[in-house]
Amino acid sequence: MGAGTNVSNAAVDLGTGGSVTNLGNGTISGANRGIYLAGGAGTVTNAGIISGTTAAVAFGAGFADRVIVDPGAVFSGLVNGGNTIGATAASTLELASGAAQGLMSGLGT
Repeated sequence: MGAGTNVSNAAVDLGTGGSVTNLGNGTISGANRGIYLAGGAGTVTNAGIISGTTAAVAFGAGFADRVIVDPGAVFSGLVNGGNTIGATAASTLELASGAAQGLMSGLGT
């Protein structure tokens, strides 16, 4: 592999953690993963569309990661917090407030 090769096949690949914000009119789509964050804690805020054939969002294990879901957000693919149940680090799913009642579907599938 040459320098700068994206081994995760992600549209956004942050190897030391960090944050990504996808606005309401935005689309992030990767060949394998939409967003991949590893090597440090990460936060993804989504109001638009994030997709990947394997995962829309994937975090590496061992960090307190967070996904913030704004009204109208769409994830096409798995959203993986990176940590297993009972691990010392826990990831958080945060639902941002909206002006009206929303609909959530596809949880746990």
